[in-house]
Amino acid sequence: MILLHTFNSRLDAEIAQNILESQNIQSMIKSDDCGGMYPQFNHVKLFINEEDKQIAEELLQQEEA
Repeated sequence: MILLHTFNSRLDAEIAQNILESQNIQSMIKSDDCGGMYPQFNHVKLFINEEDKQIAEELLQQEEA
């Protein structure tokens, strides 16, 4: 898996993950924020399979527009 994006909050990462999953793109969120209790300590990283990178980036860019 490769890093797709780093988010400032778990909520933003989960929204992006839901967008990807709606298009059958598997992803994984990683963070070291004690299960969300201390979100200020770490950024939240969203990982995907390398072969999905282009379509995943396009989906998230469309969502931002």
